[in-house]
Amino acid sequence: KKDVLEYAYENNLEYITDSSNYEDIFTRNKIRLQVIPLLESINPSLTSGLTQTMENLIEAGKIYDYAIKNAISYCFNETESEINIPLLLSYPSPETILYEILKNYGFGRDIILSITESIFHQSGKEFFSDKYRIVKDRKKLILTPINPFKNDEKYLIKSTTEKLQEPIELEIFHTGYTPDFKFSKEKNYAYFDVEKLSFPLILRKWRDGDRFMPFGMEGAKKLSDYFSDHKFSLIDKENTWVLCSGNDICWIVGERTDRRFKIDYNTTKICIMRIKGLPPDTFDFA
Repeated sequence: KKDVLEYAYENNLEYITDSSNYEDIFTRNKIRLQVIPLLESINPSLTSGLTQTMENLIEAGKIYDYAIKNAISYCFNETESEINIPLLLSYPSPETILYEILKNYGFGRDIILSITESIFHQSGKEFFSDKYRIVKDRKKLILTPINPFKNDEKYLIKSTTEKLQEPIELEIFHTGYTPDFKFSKEKNYAYFDVEKLSFPLILRKWRDGDRFMPFGMEGAKKLSDYFSDHKFSLIDKENTWVLCSGNDICWIVGERTDRRFKIDYNTTKICIMRIKGLPPDTFDFA
Protein backbone atom coordinates (compact mmCIF):
# COMPACT_ATOMS: atom_id res chain seq x y z
CA LYS A 1 0.00 0.00 0.00
CA LYS A 2 2.85 2.37 0.83
CA ASP A 3 4.35 1.87 -2.64
CA VAL A 4 0.96 2.50 -4.28
CA LEU A 5 0.44 5.73 -2.35
CA GLU A 6 3.95 6.98 -3.19
CA TYR A 7 3.42 6.19 -6.87
CA ALA A 8 0.09 8.10 -6.85
CA TYR A 9 1.69 11.10 -5.14
CA GLU A 10 4.70 11.24 -7.47
CA ASN A 11 2.49 11.02 -10.56
CA ASN A 12 -0.26 13.38 -9.37
CA LEU A 13 -2.86 10.61 -9.53
CA GLU A 14 -6.12 10.97 -7.72
CA TYR A 15 -7.45 7.99 -5.84
CA ILE A 16 -10.43 7.11 -3.69
CA THR A 17 -10.30 5.27 -0.40
CA ASP A 18 -13.29 3.04 0.29
CA SER A 19 -14.70 4.14 3.63
CA SER A 20 -15.53 0.49 4.50
CA ASN A 21 -11.77 -0.12 4.78
CA TYR A 22 -11.92 1.61 8.17
CA GLU A 23 -14.87 -0.37 9.52
CA ASP A 24 -14.09 -3.42 11.64
CA ILE A 25 -17.36 -5.22 10.89
CA PHE A 26 -15.45 -7.36 8.40
CA THR A 27 -13.03 -9.97 9.72
CA ARG A 28 -10.25 -8.95 7.32
CA ASN A 29 -10.54 -5.32 8.48
CA LYS A 30 -10.57 -6.29 12.15
CA ILE A 31 -7.32 -8.20 11.62
CA ARG A 32 -5.73 -5.35 9.67
CA LEU A 33 -6.94 -2.53 11.94
CA GLN A 34 -6.75 -4.15 15.38
CA VAL A 35 -4.86 -7.45 15.46
CA ILE A 36 -1.84 -6.56 13.34
CA PRO A 37 -1.19 -3.16 15.03
CA LEU A 38 -1.39 -4.89 18.43
CA LEU A 39 1.08 -7.58 17.33
CA GLU A 40 3.39 -4.94 15.81
CA SER A 41 3.44 -3.12 19.15
CA ILE A 42 4.85 -6.32 20.64
CA ASN A 43 7.09 -7.18 17.67
CA PRO A 44 7.88 -4.26 15.33
CA SER A 45 9.32 -6.63 12.70
CA LEU A 46 6.06 -8.59 12.47
CA THR A 47 5.18 -7.51 8.92
CA SER A 48 8.55 -8.36 7.44
CA GLY A 49 8.51 -11.63 9.40
CA LEU A 50 5.09 -12.57 8.02
CA THR A 51 6.22 -11.75 4.50
CA GLN A 52 9.26 -13.97 4.88
CA THR A 53 7.13 -16.75 6.38
CA MET A 54 4.74 -16.62 3.41
CA GLU A 55 7.64 -16.84 0.98
CA ASN A 56 9.03 -19.81 2.91
CA LEU A 57 5.63 -21.53 2.85
CA ILE A 58 5.35 -21.01 -0.90
CA GLU A 59 8.71 -22.71 -1.40
CA ALA A 60 7.80 -25.47 1.05
CA GLY A 61 4.59 -25.96 -0.92
CA LYS A 62 6.63 -26.62 -4.05
CA ILE A 63 8.58 -29.33 -2.22
CA TYR A 64 5.31 -30.80 -0.90
CA ASP A 65 3.76 -30.90 -4.39
CA TYR A 66 6.88 -32.57 -5.80
CA ALA A 67 7.01 -35.19 -3.03
CA ILE A 68 3.27 -35.92 -3.23
CA LYS A 69 3.41 -36.32 -7.01
CA ASN A 70 6.22 -38.86 -6.70
CA ALA A 71 4.50 -40.71 -3.85
CA ILE A 72 1.24 -40.98 -5.78
CA SER A 73 2.98 -42.33 -8.89
CA TYR A 74 4.76 -44.87 -6.66
CA CYS A 75 1.72 -46.09 -4.68
CA PHE A 76 -1.22 -45.57 -7.03
CA ASN A 77 -1.70 -47.54 -10.24
CA GLU A 78 -4.17 -45.21 -11.90
CA THR A 79 -4.73 -47.58 -14.85
CA GLU A 80 -5.79 -50.41 -12.52
CA SER A 81 -7.27 -48.00 -9.94
CA GLU A 82 -5.34 -49.73 -7.15
CA ILE A 83 -3.36 -48.31 -4.21
CA ASN A 84 -0.53 -50.56 -3.04
CA ILE A 85 -0.78 -50.71 0.75
CA PRO A 86 2.82 -51.76 1.60
CA LEU A 87 4.17 -48.98 -0.63
CA LEU A 88 1.73 -46.49 0.89
CA LEU A 89 2.84 -47.44 4.40
CA SER A 90 6.48 -46.88 3.48
CA TYR A 91 5.80 -43.12 3.66
CA PRO A 92 5.72 -41.09 6.91
CA SER A 93 2.13 -39.90 6.41
CA PRO A 94 -0.04 -42.43 4.51
CA GLU A 95 -3.19 -40.48 5.35
CA THR A 96 -1.86 -37.38 3.59
CA ILE A 97 -1.02 -39.33 0.44
CA LEU A 98 -4.44 -41.01 0.50
CA TYR A 99 -6.07 -37.62 0.85
CA GLU A 100 -4.23 -36.27 -2.18
CA ILE A 101 -5.22 -39.34 -4.22
CA LEU A 102 -8.84 -39.62 -3.16
CA LYS A 103 -9.96 -36.00 -2.80
CA ASN A 104 -10.49 -35.89 -6.57
CA TYR A 105 -12.90 -38.83 -6.28
CA GLY A 106 -15.17 -37.13 -3.74
CA PHE A 107 -13.82 -38.66 -0.52
CA GLY A 108 -13.72 -36.31 2.45
CA ARG A 109 -11.11 -36.09 5.20
CA ASP A 110 -13.16 -38.11 7.74
CA ILE A 111 -13.74 -41.01 5.33
CA ILE A 112 -10.08 -41.01 4.31
CA LEU A 113 -9.10 -41.26 7.99
CA SER A 114 -11.36 -44.32 8.30
CA ILE A 115 -9.82 -45.83 5.16
CA THR A 116 -6.35 -45.34 6.64
CA GLU A 117 -7.40 -47.12 9.84
CA SER A 118 -8.90 -50.02 7.83
CA ILE A 119 -5.50 -50.78 6.28
CA PHE A 120 -4.54 -52.73 9.40
CA HIS A 121 -7.73 -54.81 9.49
CA GLN A 122 -9.24 -57.63 7.45
CA SER A 123 -10.20 -57.37 3.81
CA GLY A 124 -13.65 -56.53 2.51
CA LYS A 125 -14.28 -53.20 4.23
CA GLU A 126 -15.99 -50.72 1.90
CA PHE A 127 -16.06 -46.90 1.80
CA PHE A 128 -18.18 -44.72 -0.44
CA SER A 129 -18.22 -41.25 -1.93
CA ASP A 130 -21.12 -40.11 -4.13
CA LYS A 131 -19.77 -41.83 -7.25
CA TYR A 132 -16.89 -44.06 -6.13
CA ARG A 133 -16.11 -46.87 -3.76
CA ILE A 134 -12.91 -48.02 -2.04
CA VAL A 135 -12.58 -51.69 -1.07
CA LYS A 136 -9.80 -52.96 1.23
CA ASP A 137 -8.44 -56.14 -0.35
CA ARG A 138 -5.41 -57.89 1.15
CA LYS A 139 -2.47 -55.68 0.15
CA LYS A 140 -4.29 -53.06 -1.89
CA LEU A 141 -7.11 -50.56 -1.86
CA ILE A 142 -9.28 -50.87 -4.94
CA LEU A 143 -11.03 -47.79 -6.32
CA THR A 144 -14.05 -48.31 -8.57
CA PRO A 145 -17.03 -46.34 -9.80
CA ILE A 146 -20.23 -47.36 -8.06
CA ASN A 147 -21.55 -50.19 -10.21
CA PRO A 148 -24.47 -49.05 -12.39
CA PHE A 149 -25.55 -52.63 -13.21
CA LYS A 150 -28.10 -54.48 -11.11
CA ASN A 151 -27.56 -58.12 -10.17
CA ASP A 152 -30.81 -59.18 -11.83
CA GLU A 153 -30.01 -57.68 -15.24
CA LYS A 154 -29.92 -60.09 -18.17
CA TYR A 155 -28.78 -59.68 -21.76
CA LEU A 156 -29.80 -62.05 -24.55
CA ILE A 157 -27.52 -63.25 -27.30
CA LYS A 158 -29.43 -64.73 -30.22
CA SER A 159 -27.97 -67.07 -32.81
CA THR A 160 -27.92 -64.09 -35.21
CA THR A 161 -26.28 -61.64 -32.78
CA GLU A 162 -22.91 -60.40 -34.03
CA LYS A 163 -22.11 -57.72 -31.47
CA LEU A 164 -23.02 -56.81 -27.91
CA GLN A 165 -22.27 -53.31 -26.64
CA GLU A 166 -23.20 -53.66 -22.98
CA PRO A 167 -22.53 -54.64 -20.28
CA ILE A 168 -19.49 -56.11 -22.05
CA GLU A 169 -18.43 -55.31 -25.58
CA LEU A 170 -18.50 -58.67 -27.34
CA GLU A 171 -17.97 -59.80 -30.91
CA ILE A 172 -19.67 -63.08 -31.87
CA PHE A 173 -18.68 -65.22 -34.85
CA HIS A 174 -19.97 -68.52 -36.27
CA THR A 175 -17.70 -70.52 -38.50
CA GLY A 176 -17.05 -74.05 -39.70
CA TYR A 177 -14.59 -76.19 -37.82
CA THR A 178 -11.74 -78.32 -39.14
CA PRO A 179 -9.01 -80.07 -37.12
CA ASP A 180 -6.40 -77.55 -38.26
CA PHE A 181 -8.35 -74.61 -36.79
CA LYS A 182 -6.11 -72.24 -34.83
CA PHE A 183 -7.25 -71.32 -31.34
CA SER A 184 -6.17 -68.24 -29.41
CA LYS A 185 -5.03 -68.83 -25.85
CA GLU A 186 -6.05 -65.35 -24.71
CA LYS A 187 -8.76 -65.21 -22.03
CA ASN A 188 -10.74 -62.71 -24.05
CA TYR A 189 -11.63 -65.52 -26.47
CA ALA A 190 -14.11 -68.34 -25.91
CA TYR A 191 -15.00 -71.23 -28.25
CA PHE A 192 -18.13 -73.37 -28.19
CA ASP A 193 -19.64 -76.18 -30.21
CA VAL A 194 -22.71 -74.52 -31.75
CA GLU A 195 -24.72 -77.76 -31.57
CA LYS A 196 -24.26 -77.87 -27.79
CA LEU A 197 -25.60 -74.34 -27.24
CA SER A 198 -29.24 -73.43 -26.67
CA PHE A 199 -30.03 -69.97 -28.04
CA PRO A 200 -30.73 -67.35 -26.97
CA LEU A 201 -27.77 -67.37 -24.61
CA ILE A 202 -28.13 -65.36 -21.43
CA LEU A 203 -25.47 -63.00 -20.06
CA ARG A 204 -25.96 -62.24 -16.37
CA LYS A 205 -24.13 -61.57 -13.11
CA TRP A 206 -23.03 -64.64 -11.17
CA ARG A 207 -25.09 -65.75 -8.18
CA ASP A 208 -24.46 -67.62 -4.95
CA GLY A 209 -24.84 -71.32 -5.62
CA ASP A 210 -23.78 -71.12 -9.28
CA ARG A 211 -21.77 -74.11 -10.45
CA PHE A 212 -19.92 -74.98 -13.62
CA MET A 213 -17.61 -77.65 -15.00
CA PRO A 214 -14.30 -75.90 -15.69
CA PHE A 215 -12.59 -76.79 -18.94
CA GLY A 216 -9.46 -78.79 -18.12
CA MET A 217 -10.70 -79.89 -14.69
CA GLU A 218 -12.69 -82.85 -13.38
CA GLY A 219 -16.11 -82.56 -11.80
CA ALA A 220 -18.25 -79.53 -11.03
CA LYS A 221 -17.17 -76.55 -8.99
CA LYS A 222 -18.96 -73.75 -7.21
CA LEU A 223 -18.11 -70.37 -8.67
CA SER A 224 -17.50 -69.06 -5.16
CA ASP A 225 -14.87 -71.76 -4.62
CA TYR A 226 -13.32 -71.06 -8.01
CA PHE A 227 -13.06 -67.37 -7.11
CA SER A 228 -11.41 -68.19 -3.78
CA ASP A 229 -8.94 -70.60 -5.40
CA HIS A 230 -7.96 -67.97 -7.96
CA LYS A 231 -7.83 -65.15 -5.39
CA PHE A 232 -10.57 -63.00 -6.89
CA SER A 233 -11.02 -59.75 -5.00
CA LEU A 234 -14.46 -58.57 -3.93
CA ILE A 235 -14.44 -56.18 -6.89
CA ASP A 236 -13.41 -58.95 -9.29
CA LYS A 237 -16.32 -61.09 -8.11
CA GLU A 238 -18.82 -58.26 -8.33
CA ASN A 239 -17.70 -57.51 -11.88
CA THR A 240 -17.94 -61.12 -13.03
CA TRP A 241 -20.49 -61.98 -15.70
CA VAL A 242 -21.46 -65.48 -16.75
CA LEU A 243 -22.76 -66.67 -20.11
CA CYS A 244 -25.48 -69.29 -19.81
CA SER A 245 -26.95 -71.79 -22.22
CA GLY A 246 -30.31 -72.57 -20.69
CA ASN A 247 -29.63 -73.11 -16.99
CA ASP A 248 -26.00 -74.11 -17.54
CA ILE A 249 -23.04 -71.76 -17.34
CA CYS A 250 -20.89 -72.11 -20.44
CA TRP A 251 -18.41 -69.29 -19.75
CA ILE A 252 -17.18 -67.26 -16.81
CA VAL A 253 -16.68 -64.33 -19.11
CA GLY A 254 -13.04 -63.47 -19.64
CA GLU A 255 -11.93 -66.28 -17.35
CA ARG A 256 -12.84 -69.90 -18.15
CA THR A 257 -15.24 -71.94 -20.27
CA ASP A 258 -17.29 -74.98 -19.29
CA ARG A 259 -16.14 -78.31 -20.73
CA ARG A 260 -19.71 -79.39 -21.55
CA PHE A 261 -19.62 -77.00 -24.52
CA LYS A 262 -16.11 -77.77 -25.73
CA ILE A 263 -15.11 -78.49 -29.32
CA ASP A 264 -14.47 -82.18 -30.00
CA TYR A 265 -14.02 -84.55 -32.94
CA ASN A 266 -17.74 -84.42 -33.73
CA THR A 267 -17.84 -80.62 -33.94
CA THR A 268 -18.65 -79.16 -37.34
CA LYS A 269 -19.53 -75.57 -36.47
CA ILE A 270 -18.21 -73.34 -33.71
CA CYS A 271 -19.25 -70.13 -32.01
CA ILE A 272 -16.40 -67.77 -31.21
CA MET A 273 -16.73 -64.89 -28.78
CA ARG A 274 -14.18 -62.15 -28.24
CA ILE A 275 -14.19 -59.48 -25.57
CA LYS A 276 -13.12 -56.18 -27.06
CA GLY A 277 -10.93 -53.81 -25.08
CA LEU A 278 -8.71 -56.49 -23.53
CA PRO A 279 -5.05 -56.97 -24.53
CA PRO A 280 -4.74 -57.09 -28.34
CA ASP A 281 -4.39 -60.38 -30.12
CA THR A 282 -3.20 -61.12 -33.65
CA PHE A 283 -5.59 -64.04 -34.06
CA ASP A 284 -7.45 -63.95 -37.37
CA PHE A 285 -10.87 -65.53 -37.57
CA ALA A 286 -10.65 -65.72 -41.34
